[in-house]
Amino acid sequence: MGGHGSAGTPSHRTASRDLVMSPQVVSGRPDGADAFLDAIIDHLPVAVYCKDAIERRFRVWNRAAEQLYGRSRADVLGHTDEDIFPALQAAAFRAKDDAVLAGQVHGDVPEEPVTAPDGSTVWLHTYKATIPAKNGNPMMIVGISEDITGRRRTDMRVRAARTEAENLLSVISTILIQVDDQDRVQRYNAAAERLFGIQASAVIGRRLEESGLRLDWGDILPLIITTLADQTTHELHDLRCTRPDGAEVFLDLYIIAAPTSGDGGRSSVLLLGHDVTRRREQEVQRAQGQKLESIGQLAAGIAHEINTPIQFIGDNLRFLADAFRDLARHRDAVATCLASPGDGVAAEAVQRIAEDIDLEFLHEEIPKAIDQSLEGVNRVADIVRAMKAFSHPDGDGGVRQVDLNAALRTTCTVARNEYKYVADLDLDLDPVLPTVPGHEGELNQVFLNLLVNAAHAIGSAHQGSERRGTIRITSRSLDDAVELRFADTGQGIKTEHRARIFTPFFTTKPVGKGTGQGLALCHSIIVRKHGGGITFDSEVGKGTTFIIRLPTQRLVQPA
Repeated sequence: MGGHGSAGTPSHRTASRDLVMSPQVVSGRPDGADAFLDAIIDHLPVAVYCKDAIERRFRVWNRAAEQLYGRSRADVLGHTDEDIFPALQAAAFRAKDDAVLAGQVHGDVPEEPVTAPDGSTVWLHTYKATIPAKNGNPMMIVGISEDITGRRRTDMRVRAARTEAENLLSVISTILIQVDDQDRVQRYNAAAERLFGIQASAVIGRRLEESGLRLDWGDILPLIITTLADQTTHELHDLRCTRPDGAEVFLDLYIIAAPTSGDGGRSSVLLLGHDVTRRREQEVQRAQGQKLESIGQLAAGIAHEINTPIQFIGDNLRFLADAFRDLARHRDAVATCLASPGDGVAAEAVQRIAEDIDLEFLHEEIPKAIDQSLEGVNRVADIVRAMKAFSHPDGDGGVRQVDLNAALRTTCTVARNEYKYVADLDLDLDPVLPTVPGHEGELNQVFLNLLVNAAHAIGSAHQGSERRGTIRITSRSLDDAVELRFADTGQGIKTEHRARIFTPFFTTKPVGKGTGQGLALCHSIIVRKHGGGITFDSEVGKGTTFIIRLPTQRLVQPA
């Protein structure tokens, strides 16, 4: 019949084999059995039974067998499988006995079902062997069986959970790549196949650099090493990846330590990625829209800024036109005088016209008018250049080296009409300020928001008076970063508002004056997109200073 030697308890199996194959069992069962050996067999935690090799009648049936099969020793000893078990089950047991007898070898059945007396199915792990007689022929068949129903149920649950997990990994949109401590890919899910355009079979087992995945491994590999060493988690944003078809996609990548089984297996990390290409495109479009909206709001002021130099250019041109006509009269009089030497009348006409047109005044004012006109043209050109630079999108959205001083000057030019009536602008910019990696268009938007907010704060503080405030913008180089400060002499930020100052849609401005998105956008651009920081110091009644720090090298933020 069936039975099992527990794979989970090898010491039980070994002890049982040795005991049932001992000389006492061979020579004396059942009449001359050694009482000590009987006691040991009877108290083994696994079912032990013996059948004679000829009639297949049970000669040994220990307590564990009684409990496992639900049949007492009295009901079993001296009977065959056919006497005890259902026909199909008995036939299966006999077939296994035949195989063991025919080969005279040990038989191991990892899993076999047995119907219990109550009709339930019990799963057994059975081990069978033969005991030879003195002539070498099989005399006894010994079986050891262990109930593995619970373990099998647990294994099935584990397998089901693994299958479910594998199925889940195959359908989730998150990219999952598992990499061992030798940088070799161990797992690569369907989402990764779809995004990178490379099948798992071409990637698994290869080193990352040889996998065909066109990512910036110079940023990723050091973080994998760090993660393996100290179990930290890191994240990289807006990683550019080129697919085999040439298409570019962008990823947010999270590098985390993979759980270990504790069985001495290799350490590994998980690369979890999200395709942010569409979100990035939408962010670029939204930022561009917000930038154009800002320019639209500044349009009246910009038009005024352009109109002022245009007006004095026009006035100077009209003056020059009149002066040209006066000079032409004087030139004609001089020509007549020169054609008639000694003609006193002609000489008097020259003198009279010179006095009439105030020739000395024209000699002094014409150069000034030309200089003023050229200055006005340059002023208009500066405004147009600033508008063009400010409104120009960031191209493909990639990171470029940004001249922050130039960006600050551009923003101040565009927003001049917002502050010139309420504040004086003091620019204190480091002449050797290093460039920083970033998105110039988005940084322009941050600078504009802070500059306009400063002007509004000063306007509110000095409303109804002729006092003017000051906006001071400074740039300084630190060890590994650049610091920008936007200081105003406005009304300051109330204590109860400070915790929410970067919260989206929070504003202290009147309805119609603010949407509450400006500072939230600044925080997102500086912190999330550029790996920097933005803070502020404020004193009610004295003003506020916003402090921005941007890394001079591309930084990776720990999660």
